[in-house]
Amino acid sequence: MLLATRIVRSWNQTGQKFAGEPDIVKTYLNTNPVLLWCLIGATYFWVHQNLISGLSGLPIWLNVSAATGLVLAAFTFKVAFTLEDAPELVTDFAKSLLQLTFTRDASLIARARTVFLGLALLTAVTIFFILTRRRISASQPGTPPFFTPSLSFPPKLTPYF
Repeated sequence: MLLATRIVRSWNQTGQKFAGEPDIVKTYLNTNPVLLWCLIGATYFWVHQNLISGLSGLPIWLNVSAATGLVLAAFTFKVAFTLEDAPELVTDFAKSLLQLTFTRDASLIARARTVFLGLALLTAVTIFFILTRRRISASQPGTPPFFTPSLSFPPKLTPYF
Protein backbone atom coordinates (compact mmCIF):
# COMPACT_ATOMS: atom_id res chain seq x y z
CA MET A 1 0.00 0.00 0.00
CA LEU A 2 2.83 2.38 0.80
CA LEU A 3 4.52 1.57 -2.51
CA ALA A 4 1.32 2.29 -4.43
CA THR A 5 0.92 5.59 -2.58
CA ARG A 6 4.49 6.54 -3.41
CA ILE A 7 4.03 5.71 -7.10
CA VAL A 8 0.80 7.70 -7.34
CA ARG A 9 2.34 10.68 -5.55
CA SER A 10 5.42 10.71 -7.77
CA TRP A 11 3.53 10.09 -11.03
CA ASN A 12 3.07 13.75 -11.96
CA GLN A 13 4.37 16.42 -9.56
CA THR A 14 1.98 19.36 -9.60
CA GLY A 15 0.74 21.85 -7.08
CA GLN A 16 2.73 24.04 -4.72
CA LYS A 17 4.73 21.65 -2.58
CA PHE A 18 6.18 19.23 -5.17
CA ALA A 19 5.94 21.28 -8.40
CA GLY A 20 9.66 21.34 -9.20
CA GLU A 21 10.63 17.81 -8.18
CA PRO A 22 11.30 15.10 -10.77
CA ASP A 23 8.45 12.71 -11.42
CA ILE A 24 7.76 9.50 -13.34
CA VAL A 25 6.11 11.25 -16.27
CA LYS A 26 8.96 13.69 -16.92
CA THR A 27 11.72 11.21 -16.17
CA TYR A 28 10.52 8.11 -18.04
CA LEU A 29 7.51 8.75 -20.26
CA ASN A 30 8.47 12.08 -21.86
CA THR A 31 11.88 10.68 -22.76
CA ASN A 32 10.40 7.43 -24.12
CA PRO A 33 7.32 8.16 -26.25
CA VAL A 34 7.07 4.56 -27.45
CA LEU A 35 6.52 3.38 -23.87
CA LEU A 36 4.00 6.18 -23.36
CA TRP A 37 1.95 5.14 -26.41
CA CYS A 38 2.18 1.46 -25.46
CA LEU A 39 0.64 2.30 -22.08
CA ILE A 40 -2.01 4.51 -23.72
CA GLY A 41 -2.80 1.78 -26.27
CA ALA A 42 -3.05 -0.85 -23.54
CA THR A 43 -5.46 1.37 -21.63
CA TYR A 44 -7.71 1.87 -24.66
CA PHE A 45 -7.55 -1.88 -25.42
CA TRP A 46 -8.64 -2.61 -21.83
CA VAL A 47 -11.53 -0.14 -22.16
CA HIS A 48 -12.50 -1.81 -25.47
CA GLN A 49 -12.59 -5.26 -23.87
CA ASN A 50 -14.68 -3.97 -20.96
CA LEU A 51 -17.13 -2.31 -23.35
CA ILE A 52 -17.52 -5.53 -25.34
CA SER A 53 -18.14 -7.60 -22.22
CA GLY A 54 -20.43 -4.94 -20.73
CA LEU A 55 -22.57 -4.75 -23.88
CA SER A 56 -22.77 -8.50 -24.42
CA GLY A 57 -26.57 -8.43 -24.29
CA LEU A 58 -26.63 -6.62 -27.63
CA PRO A 59 -26.31 -8.45 -30.96
CA ILE A 60 -22.65 -9.26 -31.60
CA TRP A 61 -22.38 -7.06 -34.70
CA LEU A 62 -23.76 -4.06 -32.81
CA ASN A 63 -21.69 -4.80 -29.73
CA VAL A 64 -18.35 -5.01 -31.53
CA SER A 65 -19.01 -2.14 -33.93
CA ALA A 66 -20.22 0.23 -31.18
CA ALA A 67 -17.30 -0.57 -28.86
CA THR A 68 -14.70 -0.44 -31.63
CA GLY A 69 -16.09 2.76 -33.13
CA LEU A 70 -16.19 4.55 -29.80
CA VAL A 71 -12.71 3.46 -28.73
CA LEU A 72 -11.20 4.23 -32.15
CA ALA A 73 -12.81 7.69 -32.13
CA ALA A 74 -11.50 8.37 -28.62
CA PHE A 75 -8.01 7.10 -29.45
CA THR A 76 -7.71 9.14 -32.64
CA PHE A 77 -8.93 12.19 -30.71
CA LYS A 78 -6.20 11.52 -28.12
CA VAL A 79 -3.55 11.28 -30.84
CA ALA A 80 -4.75 14.41 -32.68
CA PHE A 81 -4.95 16.43 -29.46
CA THR A 82 -1.47 15.33 -28.39
CA LEU A 83 -0.13 16.13 -31.86
CA GLU A 84 -1.48 19.69 -31.48
CA ASP A 85 -0.33 20.14 -27.87
CA ALA A 86 2.97 18.22 -27.68
CA PRO A 87 4.02 16.89 -31.11
CA GLU A 88 7.32 15.57 -29.75
CA LEU A 89 5.41 12.89 -27.81
CA VAL A 90 3.61 11.41 -30.83
CA THR A 91 5.29 8.42 -32.47
CA ASP A 92 5.16 7.63 -36.19
CA PHE A 93 2.72 4.76 -35.63
CA ALA A 94 0.32 7.03 -33.75
CA LYS A 95 0.60 9.64 -36.51
CA SER A 96 -0.24 6.98 -39.09
CA LEU A 97 -3.58 6.35 -37.36
CA LEU A 98 -4.59 9.91 -38.20
CA GLN A 99 -4.10 9.15 -41.89
CA LEU A 100 -6.84 6.51 -42.00
CA THR A 101 -9.35 7.23 -44.73
CA PHE A 102 -12.28 8.00 -42.43
CA THR A 103 -10.31 10.25 -40.04
CA ARG A 104 -7.89 12.01 -42.36
CA ASP A 105 -9.32 15.53 -42.47
CA ALA A 106 -11.33 15.60 -39.25
CA SER A 107 -10.79 18.55 -36.93
CA LEU A 108 -10.33 18.24 -33.19
CA ILE A 109 -13.84 19.57 -32.64
CA ALA A 110 -15.33 16.98 -35.00
CA ARG A 111 -13.38 14.23 -33.25
CA ALA A 112 -14.56 15.39 -29.81
CA ARG A 113 -18.16 15.60 -31.02
CA THR A 114 -17.91 12.05 -32.36
CA VAL A 115 -16.66 10.74 -29.02
CA PHE A 116 -19.35 12.55 -27.04
CA LEU A 117 -22.06 11.45 -29.47
CA GLY A 118 -20.94 7.83 -29.07
CA LEU A 119 -20.94 8.16 -25.29
CA ALA A 120 -24.41 9.72 -25.39
CA LEU A 121 -25.77 6.91 -27.59
CA LEU A 122 -24.34 4.18 -25.35
CA THR A 123 -25.73 5.99 -22.31
CA ALA A 124 -29.16 6.18 -23.94
CA VAL A 125 -29.04 2.46 -24.78
CA THR A 126 -28.06 1.66 -21.19
CA ILE A 127 -30.89 3.78 -19.78
CA PHE A 128 -33.33 2.11 -22.17
CA PHE A 129 -32.21 -1.33 -20.99
CA ILE A 130 -32.60 -0.25 -17.36
CA LEU A 131 -36.09 1.15 -17.90
CA THR A 132 -37.25 -1.94 -19.79
CA ARG A 133 -35.56 -4.24 -17.27
CA ARG A 134 -33.58 -6.02 -19.95
CA ARG A 135 -30.01 -7.09 -19.41
CA ILE A 136 -27.42 -5.24 -21.44
CA SER A 137 -24.74 -7.68 -20.32
CA ALA A 138 -25.13 -11.44 -20.50
CA SER A 139 -22.92 -11.80 -17.40
CA GLN A 140 -24.92 -9.26 -15.41
CA PRO A 141 -26.14 -10.79 -12.15
CA GLY A 142 -29.83 -10.94 -11.45
CA THR A 143 -30.41 -7.72 -9.55
CA PRO A 144 -33.73 -6.46 -8.25
CA PRO A 145 -35.46 -4.15 -10.72
CA PHE A 146 -35.00 -0.45 -10.15
CA PHE A 147 -38.32 0.61 -11.60
CA THR A 148 -41.84 -0.74 -11.44
CA PRO A 149 -43.55 -1.59 -14.73
CA SER A 150 -45.76 1.48 -14.81
CA LEU A 151 -46.38 3.81 -17.69
CA SER A 152 -46.23 6.93 -15.55
CA PHE A 153 -43.26 9.25 -15.61
CA PRO A 154 -41.15 9.46 -13.55
CA PRO A 155 -41.15 5.76 -12.76
CA LYS A 156 -41.72 4.76 -9.15
CA LEU A 157 -38.79 3.26 -7.32
CA THR A 158 -39.17 -0.29 -6.09
CA PRO A 159 -37.78 -0.94 -2.59
CA TYR A 160 -35.14 -3.66 -2.25
CA PHE A 161 -36.83 -5.43 0.67
